[in-house]
Amino acid sequence: MSDSELKKVHLSCDDYKIIVTWMEVEANFAAIHGTGGRLAIGGKPKIKTIDVFTALQRLPRT
Repeated sequence: MSDSELKKVHLSCDDYKIIVTWMEVEANFAAIHGTGGRLAIGGKPKIKTIDVFTALQRLPRT
């Protein structure tokens, strides 16, 4: 990647790894996407955005 391309990246590879690791936990995935076969559109959110970021913040950085 060139320097200009690197400056456009919003998340680092480590950030993506943390997100993927968090989403691999079945309860976390269900909290975001629901448990049914269809995506839940509308209705009460399964989890608040601030709670997601708080949970991600607790993960150790590697």
